[in-house]
Amino acid sequence: MPKFVRFLVVFATASCWTLSSSAAEQDAYIIGVNDVYADSQSRAIIQRLFDDMYAPLRITPELRFYPSRRGLQLADRLETDAEAGRVLQVAEQYPNLVVVPAAMLHHPIHFFCIDANRCNRSQEHLFAIVGGFQAGKAYCDKFGLDCFFDQSLTFLKTALTNGAVDVLVGSPPTILNLFCQSALEQVYVRRESEMEIISYHLVNRLHNDKVPALQASIERMHREGGFDEFKRHINQLPVNCGIEIVELKRL
Repeated sequence: MPKFVRFLVVFATASCWTLSSSAAEQDAYIIGVNDVYADSQSRAIIQRLFDDMYAPLRITPELRFYPSRRGLQLADRLETDAEAGRVLQVAEQYPNLVVVPAAMLHHPIHFFCIDANRCNRSQEHLFAIVGGFQAGKAYCDKFGLDCFFDQSLTFLKTALTNGAVDVLVGSPPTILNLFCQSALEQVYVRRESEMEIISYHLVNRLHNDKVPALQASIERMHREGGFDEFKRHINQLPVNCGIEIVELKRL
């Protein structure tokens, strides 16, 4: 075969592969998930959850795992289709994201500490809370607490392990995964009854027409126990996590 003809064949084949790959990418419905859930067990459980949620829409979503802020930015730029779950105060910061009004999960808030003596509500301690969590700000104002806010939970975890803050405030699902990735051997945990996080599913504005069906699907899943497996999973230590969690009496 002449070289020029061979070149045309190879070029045409490569072009077809590129076009078919692009088409497949466009056809995929991508949900961004916080990468603290990127372990294989969490992936499988979250995939089942969203398969169930989107089944009435005849959509099998594809999960992709990103750092927290990165996932939100991609969805807001319409590069992904949805965000797995966020609090309202964070969702409101991204104009292209639409909240599905049925709440998915209620997460009780806990204090996470390295020193048990500092794991309490005290004006003498410095508290670290993820930025954008308005309920956290109201909580700090209510009790006159000294609170430090930052968007990066990884940064806040580092601040705790280095002794820059006394208490990391958050929900067990996210915080426990972070600690399992650290060199810590023991963490004290105390539940704070005065505060909780409520998470909602978000879609980008191009999928606004799907919101009523997704709302109905989430409400159905609550009736049928569709979130139970995930709730059990997120309140347990990840597999192969060697850290010891010491639970203190709740506030």
